[in-house]
Amino acid sequence: MEIEQWVGIDVCKRWLDVPLRPQGKSFRVENSARGMVELATHLSAPEQVGRVILESTGGYERQVAIFLAQLAYPVVVINARQGRHFAFLACPTG
Repeated sequence: MEIEQWVGIDVCKRWLDVPLRPQGKSFRVENSARGMVELATHLSAPEQVGRVILESTGGYERQVAIFLAQLAYPVVVINARQGRHFAFLACPTG
């Protein structure tokens, strides 16, 4: 089965900003139960998603991580410092 989607979620108290790759599509939903349901409608089937990556943001990521994991999405919560370090290594001038 071919992986067709990679998902990154920028989490804050009120919003979830979601870029989808390789589609190049992005959108914003509320960081609420209603927003999470809306988020799931934009995602491919769990077996077609390579990873859903969220930054650890003081607990604001917990509910969406649990919600997506319960739907069988491959969710990874990363430390914000590690994410920033990776971004620096990938693009040291930016």
